[in-house]
Amino acid sequence: MDIEDLVYQITCKEPNFEVIRRVLDGSPELVRGIIWENASILHLAARNDVLNGTQLVQWLVENFKADVNYSNDGGSVPLLWALAAIQEAIETGKEYNVLSVEWMVRCAGIKMNKMLLNRGELKEFIKEFFESDEIWRIVEGV
Repeated sequence: MDIEDLVYQITCKEPNFEVIRRVLDGSPELVRGIIWENASILHLAARNDVLNGTQLVQWLVENFKADVNYSNDGGSVPLLWALAAIQEAIETGKEYNVLSVEWMVRCAGIKMNKMLLNRGELKEFIKEFFESDEIWRIVEGV
């Protein structure tokens, strides 16, 4: 299986977890680093979790120790990709799933979130980058 096939599995509506497991067992380095268009496997999974409810983020972290704080070349962490996917869904009237966002904020040790919460700046940060108050309500409710 090549990178394109792995990206397809991570981004499709119904990913085959066993296929992903086989690829990552054979090439664990793919869990860390950019694999596709400035995205890590977790960036892609976070977006897919929001749009399709796949719950890949938690599975990748628990099974392969994927780093929820991994930043791409632009400094964006998977949580921001998830929030951007929610914004996109709101703007286009599509359904979205927030389970991975909630899990990342509650359980996965998001450094950015804790830092901003400690400084009281998370709401301002979210409002600056996302047009919808719904995004803040989601994060605030966690």
